[in-house]
Amino acid sequence: MVDISKIQQDIAESQARANKTYVDIEGIRQSIEQSRATVEKIHQDVVESRANTKKIEKEARLYPYVTLGAAMVGGLIVFVLTRFFA
Repeated sequence: MVDISKIQQDIAESQARANKTYVDIEGIRQSIEQSRATVEKIHQDVVESRANTKKIEKEARLYPYVTLGAAMVGGLIVFVLTRFFA
């Protein structure tokens, strides 16, 4: 004879396992969403860093000319001071 209480107990255990699995799946989904958000933030940071690097590279190209210009202006000032006030 079939034991109805045993079948009901098996069904209850099966439902409990299904609920636990569902909770685990939801936790994994949340973790995946957090990971996606983190990856997107990192991607944005990389893009911003590349833009800053390009900006610095452009500024660095002008740096030797600025130094040279400052040295020439300084030399001109020294020349004028020594020529007219010495």
